[in-house]
Amino acid sequence: MPADILYIEGLKDYVKVRLPSQLRPLRAPISLRSMEGKLPAGKFMRIHRSYIVGLDHVAAVGRCKCAPKPRP
Repeated sequence: MPADILYIEGLKDYVKVRLPSQLRPLRAPISLRSMEGKLPAGKFMRIHRSYIVGLDHVAAVGRCKCAPKPRP
């Protein structure tokens, strides 16, 4: 489910998808650009050339930082 994604990290020819329910990130053989196109608009933001964050899990985005929401 896209709402569960904390962030996505792009590496050469695959991405790592970080979920709060998983100890290790999931790996998928897809480019970050392709993954970005499949995500729902308005729910994710590309904050770096290698990272996309789930906005439901972010408290603030600044010029040089992204602050996560505290976990309940």
